[in-house]
Amino acid sequence: MGLALTGASAGTAQPASDQALEQKAEEILVVGRRSGIPMWRVSSGKTTLVLVGTIDGVTKSTSWDPAPLVAALRMSDRVMFPQMHAVAVSPFAMIGYLAKGRRQSSLPKGQTLRDFLPPQQLQRLQVLEKRGLAPKGAERKHPLHLAFGLRDNIKEKVGYGQSPTQYVTGAIRKHKLKLVPIQRSSAKSFAADLFGGSPSRHIPCLIDAMDMAEAGPAAVTARSQAWASRQVQQVLNSPAEDVYHSCFPADPRSGPAERAAFHAGIKRLLQEPQVTVAVLNLHTLARRGGILDDLTASGHQVRGPAWR
Repeated sequence: MGLALTGASAGTAQPASDQALEQKAEEILVVGRRSGIPMWRVSSGKTTLVLVGTIDGVTKSTSWDPAPLVAALRMSDRVMFPQMHAVAVSPFAMIGYLAKGRRQSSLPKGQTLRDFLPPQQLQRLQVLEKRGLAPKGAERKHPLHLAFGLRDNIKEKVGYGQSPTQYVTGAIRKHKLKLVPIQRSSAKSFAADLFGGSPSRHIPCLIDAMDMAEAGPAAVTARSQAWASRQVQQVLNSPAEDVYHSCFPADPRSGPAERAAFHAGIKRLLQEPQVTVAVLNLHTLARRGGILDDLTASGHQVRGPAWR
């Protein structure tokens, strides 16, 4: 979507500092576009924000060049990368968590997925089991572990390359880029989110994983290639998309308050005279009611590929 940029009105000269910021931001956007991934520019009178939309599950067969993305990051004044988490945990605690994870792979004695899945969804699972796409005895599996298994089966068939997130993480560390605060999590809260609560909270994840399994490798490949060609709606509408947002470590329980707080943090970046590159999941940016919609509704003009 090629929208006009906010800033000075027509015929009015901008201060040199504003012009320098705008030129720098434009260079970042042009350089980043060469990587073949969705990027948007949002400008205010004080600063410019470049939004980079990433996905998980980029196949090895997808053609995209990460070098311009890294170059764009290095040209920025600072980088916002909330997907980068640091979890402090001791080796002994990690051993305990791994053992607990193995024990969790099956449902508690006396429970099956019949207790949690609606009949129609249970029938879908049974069909996948007959086709060899789900393991034998699937009804006794914990829904999260079963979902991971279905997702991994697809991964083995198509093969994933290095993700954009990995390139960004590497660039941040190698070039010591200035970060807008990294999210940190305690191992205790991380484990509570993974192991706590009823298996029923992971049913949406399992249903989305079944969508991916039924669609097969072709859908995963098509989604990946759509991302690299900036076909945003094709990515968001793919049957292989939702599983990345309903399964741990994503938190499907995050409600309007959490999303509003995050969107407010994005808007605060537009109040300081710096060029910020924010690397965010494409779903977070372009879903209905997402960051791009919110910025547009707030009166900001967004320049970049169409997302509606």
